Amino acid sequence: MSYKQPGYYENLPVKPNEIKRLNNNFSLLLKYLFPAKSKMKFTIASGWTYSVLTSDYYILETGIENGGTYLSYFRNISGFSDYRIPFLVEIQYPFSKNLNVEARIKYNLNPQNGNTYAAGFGISLKL
Repeated sequence: MSYKQPGYYENLPVKPNEIKRLNNNFSLLLKYLFPAKSKMKFTIASGWTYSVLTSDYYILETGIENGGTYLSYFRNISGFSDYRIPFLVEIQYPFSKNLNVEARIKYNLNPQNGNTYAAGFGISLKL
């Protein structure tokens, strides 16, 4: 996934002043669908995820040199990667042949950099 967001520092002479991020996750998950007699489907999953995040942005530097202040900026490209153990719960309910509703909760166990979680709700329409 690639996205952009506003830069960290205002009034930089760099156009556009933005942070370019690239976030990729590679997962190997085991997923179990609970058997049910109703139309509602309930699944859980867990496994292993390798995450890679890179950032490209400009840093503003200020200082004092020869009795005067100066402003300068330079490009910073940084990368970060780590491993996570995700736990995922999904609930799906088909309202009709073409309309499906899904809710998902994901918890990432990450002892090195802190645990994270995410939740989502979606409606899909098949045309």
